[in-house]
Amino acid sequence: MAEPKEHVLNKNYIEDGMIIKFSYKKVNGQKKDYMVIVVDKNHDGKMHAINAHEVSPGSLAQLGVKTSERLKRARNIDLPIIENMDRAGTQGYRTFIIGNINDVIAVEWPFPKPQVDATKELEIPKKAIEGQKTIEAVQAGNPVDESIEQEVRSQPDDVIVQKIKQKLKDDFNLEE
Repeated sequence: MAEPKEHVLNKNYIEDGMIIKFSYKKVNGQKKDYMVIVVDKNHDGKMHAINAHEVSPGSLAQLGVKTSERLKRARNIDLPIIENMDRAGTQGYRTFIIGNINDVIAVEWPFPKPQVDATKELEIPKKAIEGQKTIEAVQAGNPVDESIEQEVRSQPDDVIVQKIKQKLKDDFNLEE
């Protein structure tokens, strides 16, 4: 696994699902460093989080990972954040008083890149469209039946593209 990149971050930029490191001053005055996955960045003056030393960020990736749009716009950083943290469970769960958090560093965890990025427009080559038409002609009936093959091949390309996209979504459990 590649070493995670780190970015100094103002605590006002903390987002739910972000993996961060910080220095924390406990109520008794003792200072300690933490690495956490943020569950709720601010609830009644407290940040709710899961200790990343008890629950691996990689194990939470199944909840979904997206890029922080805010940091992408502000600092051109592709910082992954874990989605659906409300389903993360309670192992390693704790709260931190936001005023006692200092020296925040955002961790760019090296999650594996998805094979298909459902957020971007999918360009399907002409050969793939023709291939899909051939598959549909064979599935529709005897491939020597000229009327069936002609009917399938006369479908507009955009109809075939939508069918291919739907098949990708179904096969990879992708949502728009």
